[in-house]
Amino acid sequence: MAKLTNQLLQAVAKQTRSGDTQQWFKQEQITYISRTVNRAIDDYCMSNNSVIGKETKKPHFQGC
Repeated sequence: MAKLTNQLLQAVAKQTRSGDTQQWFKQEQITYISRTVNRAIDDYCMSNNSVIGKETKKPHFQGC
């Protein structure tokens, strides 16, 4: 398990280019929350036969 964790962290460090894993983790927290909320909105719209466009959603995600 430790080997897998080490490999994962190395892959993340390569993706961040600077090796700043903490910065990547903070950004990933924001991205994950935004993605989760967007998906919940889209799922709700699909189940209720409605549409909320990007322009309507945009003001709610300005800080993300």
